[in-house]
Amino acid sequence: MAPPPLPKLILYRIDGACSLAAHMTLHELQIYFTTTRMVINPTTQKAEAADGTLTYDDYVREIHPNGQVPALEVYPPESHSNGTTTPENKNETPEGEPHKPSPPVAITENPAILMYIADLATSLNPNTAPKLAGSTLLERAQVTSWLTFLSGSVHGQAFGALYRPRRYIDGERFPQAETAVREAGRRSLDLFYGQIEDRLVEGKWAVGEGMTVADFNLYVFYRWGIDLGIKMKEVYPKWSDLARRLEGRPSVKTAVWLEGLGSVF
Repeated sequence: MAPPPLPKLILYRIDGACSLAAHMTLHELQIYFTTTRMVINPTTQKAEAADGTLTYDDYVREIHPNGQVPALEVYPPESHSNGTTTPENKNETPEGEPHKPSPPVAITENPAILMYIADLATSLNPNTAPKLAGSTLLERAQVTSWLTFLSGSVHGQAFGALYRPRRYIDGERFPQAETAVREAGRRSLDLFYGQIEDRLVEGKWAVGEGMTVADFNLYVFYRWGIDLGIKMKEVYPKWSDLARRLEGRPSVKTAVWLEGLGSVF
């Protein structure tokens, strides 16, 4: 039986951002995709296409209502093919009505994007694709737990307060409060990074015996820790072991190179 047709995928990303996890995963699974590289406009501090083809307002209206990355635009197979009907008339439904291709769907939020990519690979090649969403129902729940923790707590709570304190307070009216929010973000970051180290097992992946999308996401936050000046290799040896093994994979090397980033090992 032939595998199901591959949907057209467009990944909206920013170099070095959390979208790197999806970028690496797509390369790991060898799923064809294209990217729209986004940048932060230095004046507006909002995301827009690096080549000028997509404004922030367009991006919010058409792709991501919060204007953030990543986003994965998915065109169902029939929407970029000649239709799916009878051999006699491929552009009409069996009832004779004109065939209307399904519109593209934009998936937002890192956990959803990463799980979709993993599940897509399994659906295309159920017997050979790596089980990056977990090999069992329990492992799938553990992968989901990692992804939501990294997205909600580590990224949203800790890094959000550290880098975006004005999401929570009026920094112009209360400048001292802005400093307090940043300090709270750093305390949360230290707490959560310690929890990550405690959950990991030396020489193994984050979930079970095999690599999953949780590992790719962990690698991104490991890099962010280095960017903050944290001595990751000394403070978090188990996490460093995982990140080192992951960085040796061709998929990671490719995505890191395409995003203009250097290796950390």
